[in-house]
Amino acid sequence: MAQFVSKGQDFFASLSGKVAIDNDPAMIEKLWSKPVEAWFPGGKSDPNLALLRFNIDEAELWEADMSLTGKLKMLFGGKIEADEEGSHAVVSNTIV
Repeated sequence: MAQFVSKGQDFFASLSGKVAIDNDPAMIEKLWSKPVEAWFPGGKSDPNLALLRFNIDEAELWEADMSLTGKLKMLFGGKIEADEEGSHAVVSNTIV
């Protein structure tokens, strides 16, 4: 699971899925740089190098458009009412 909150705390995302090692040589080539090379002295075939792929199964997204009261409730852990929530969407994996 991965979670994200925007700097202004007006957008939230919760992503769930599975992480897998994916050492695709083309992707390693694309991402390779001098700073990366400093961490992996064995080069692109360094045994300590691993690319991780996060396969997202489901995501929930919220965009907060709360009143001042709703923001205070969120800050202090109060119950947010439906009219204070903002927009919400659930996205399921569509890969077949």
